[in-house]
Amino acid sequence: MTIYRPPKRHYRHQVGWTGPPRAFDAVLNDLMRLTPPNVGFVQRVLHIPDFGYSVAERARHFPLIEEAVLCLAECGADVVVQTGCNWVHCAGHSLADIRRYRSRIENQYAIRFHLEGLCLIDAMRALGATNIAVNAGYNNRTWLDGYLRILAEDGLNVVCAQNFVEQGLFASEAEMTEQGFIFSEALARESMGRIRSAAPEADAILVMGMPSWETKFGTTVRTHSLIEGLESAVDKPIVSGDIALYWATLQSLRIAPTGLGGCLLERLRLAGSV
Repeated sequence: MTIYRPPKRHYRHQVGWTGPPRAFDAVLNDLMRLTPPNVGFVQRVLHIPDFGYSVAERARHFPLIEEAVLCLAECGADVVVQTGCNWVHCAGHSLADIRRYRSRIENQYAIRFHLEGLCLIDAMRALGATNIAVNAGYNNRTWLDGYLRILAEDGLNVVCAQNFVEQGLFASEAEMTEQGFIFSEALARESMGRIRSAAPEADAILVMGMPSWETKFGTTVRTHSLIEGLESAVDKPIVSGDIALYWATLQSLRIAPTGLGGCLLERLRLAGSV
């Protein structure tokens, strides 16, 4: 297959973003704040009618990720980023399988390709964290157990792994799911504090996925927007799916973040152009 590449570019750096359906994603807004004006973005959401977020559905539609990569590469993307950490384990893939998949995609489409589930692992390694606490947030136990398998294959020692229900913040997974993946800023602070108390020996906190936190202005933000205060409160590095993807994307573009972003992004800022 010959991959079309546009003869002229709109931006010096071009980033494509793909993720699950039915998600109005704030991550592009975050990246625009973290990058200079010569970086452009385009998003291509997966189209899956009647999508219900189950592991089985993700496994069945896993090939659609590559279709989205092709579409974005032919738009001129240099880097393609995939959101949703549960896609890395949904089809029973091993960690080695997913790393080979990423390498094949990069070679076939001549792009850099970042999957959220892998970026979180790479971020933990970059921080030197080996004993980690997993804040699974809105993820149900099935999703969490699948991702814990991937973390174990990497050799990370998970000293604690709890979702919002197991933290005592919701009475049931049904009640948690009713929130539609959007939670209050106050719950973000309470959740990180409870994970910190449950695993004081952890080197860092890995936030599984990309929860949306509702502000007093009625808008939502990702964990990146709250990270300075959250890390200060728990006195540990915190890396969520959004932060891990921003870090990986900025590394691929070889540019430093233009704003603050916690321990992980601060490493890139201090290093300057990477």
